[in-house]
Amino acid sequence: MKILAVDTSSKLCSVAILEDKNLRKEIKNPFYEFAQDEKVCKNILKEFGINEEEGRIIGGHMPVKLKDGESPIKANGKLLIRII
Repeated sequence: MKILAVDTSSKLCSVAILEDKNLRKEIKNPFYEFAQDEKVCKNILKEFGINEEEGRIIGGHMPVKLKDGESPIKANGKLLIRII
């Protein structure tokens, strides 16, 4: 199976056909682990001068596997992932 990958992040659009499944695997950086931590989210809110008890972070571009039962609500409700 061939997968078509398109990168539109620059003015030059690049396209690659990826046949190796290992090349398609997303390598997650530490953000994905820290985003699960309510204390980290509260610290982020605090740094931006937002009430850490009432504030929420709304994020996007973070994979949520709804079909596997994963919730877009993270860190005890402090981080909400926008589903599109």
